[in-house]
Amino acid sequence: MPQTSPSRLDRTHDRHAGAPSGNNALRQLRLRRFWTQADLAAAFESRSRQIGRPLSLSVRQVRRWESADPPLPLPAYQAVLEALFEVPIEEMGFQPEWARRTGMSEAVPYSARRYGEPPASARSRLHEPGVGYDAAGHGGATGSARSPQADQERQDPVKRRQFMAGAVALGSGALGSLPQPAAAVTSVRARVQPSADTPPSVPESPDKPPAVPSMSDADAAGLVNGYAVITSQHRALYWSVPAAAMFAPVAAHSDLGLGLLRSTGSPALRMRLAATVAETALLAARLAFFDLQQPRLADGFFSVALDAARESADRPLTSAVLTHMAFVPAYAGQARQARDLMAEAHRQAGGAVGATQLSWMCAVESEVEAKLGDGRAANEMIARSEGALGGARSSEPDPEWLDFYDASRLTGFKGFSRLSTGRCADAATALEHTLRTLPAGASKQRSITLADLARARAGQGELEESALLLGGAIDQLRKHWYATGVDRVDAVRRRLAAAGPPARVLAPVDEARHALEAARP
Repeated sequence: MPQTSPSRLDRTHDRHAGAPSGNNALRQLRLRRFWTQADLAAAFESRSRQIGRPLSLSVRQVRRWESADPPLPLPAYQAVLEALFEVPIEEMGFQPEWARRTGMSEAVPYSARRYGEPPASARSRLHEPGVGYDAAGHGGATGSARSPQADQERQDPVKRRQFMAGAVALGSGALGSLPQPAAAVTSVRARVQPSADTPPSVPESPDKPPAVPSMSDADAAGLVNGYAVITSQHRALYWSVPAAAMFAPVAAHSDLGLGLLRSTGSPALRMRLAATVAETALLAARLAFFDLQQPRLADGFFSVALDAARESADRPLTSAVLTHMAFVPAYAGQARQARDLMAEAHRQAGGAVGATQLSWMCAVESEVEAKLGDGRAANEMIARSEGALGGARSSEPDPEWLDFYDASRLTGFKGFSRLSTGRCADAATALEHTLRTLPAGASKQRSITLADLARARAGQGELEESALLLGGAIDQLRKHWYATGVDRVDAVRRRLAAAGPPARVLAPVDEARHALEAARP
């Protein structure tokens, strides 16, 4: 199959190597801890000090270690990596140079290979001790301390913004340097509303992952269909599998899709695949932001999802990605960025989305306005949401991925909106309706609803019932961890404590909340 000219999504993927074609063993060890590459570098340095071997590590070097043909770390770095991850260096995707050349990696005991030292018979084949090797066996200080330039890249705020502007893949060095959430939303706004001061993109990485070999149209169609089947399964599993277990496979599936896009020549197949990649990346972003409280990881996946959705020319999906992205600045109190994203989402949606999606978008905008403190606007958006869902349905069918919204969720949004203006009785009525109508598998939403109802009851002076409802929310979170739900519980618990209930009322809540920490991923 002929190669197409590279799209923006291809170039993005090339710049940010992170597909399974790289060192997936080390990458998976990192992802299981929900670390960015910058987090790994920081954890490495901390662990090196703990074991008395202080070393420096740059994000650039982490990216090289996770590349398709990683250089072998120096022995001192191997020792710290093994202390950090508690597995042999070989299980991190590295192979000692002497083992590469002699084929003895399986025959020599781990204790003899621990620091990359070969048996005496193999030493003559090595360069001088203490020197790292690249993929071709050439000597070089590949694992040495980072340079002043690398230090500047990691610490300088301007450099960090430049990395953020180009960070669109999990395995990228750019994502490893993402700023904190309040700053991260600036780059999100820059993608929606470019300006003259938008920072440049990151230069291309030398660690470019190889594309999947060219395929016939029939083979490509089979891969596109198979990829979509797995995406559909991930969508269904999201509601029952713990987020900590779901995140790594969904992230890897997103990277796989980017790799497949690079080898898909048919424009029609490419558009289909891009839409599925967008859905997968959006699910990874939802897991990172809402379930696991990892906004830096979420931002990278939101960017991948947005680029892929735009390449697919799927306006409803593009609109859905932008709507989800609006939560990030809204939760950080960044009003302009959140509203810009919602405005762009509505622009993309105009005339292209069905009634259910339009209702959901208005409901999300209601929560955004409530978070930003504009209760009047929040209630206006709820009225629009109800009107869209209750009015004449458009001819556009609901997309399969829109499985996170229905009439029961709308009343949940409505309850939160009413709380923002102090209408506790109205909020309680809406939230009770939500609890009666939520699907059986909606445990995450049930925890949110119970917490909001507890807030409404506290506002009505019913402190004991509020405490009981909070206990119910915590019980749901113990079964199905949901970071957004935990935050909501903690906020309501503070309101309840401020109302001055007897100690016997608050004590069971505090005890249950303390026990909940055992379920934290």
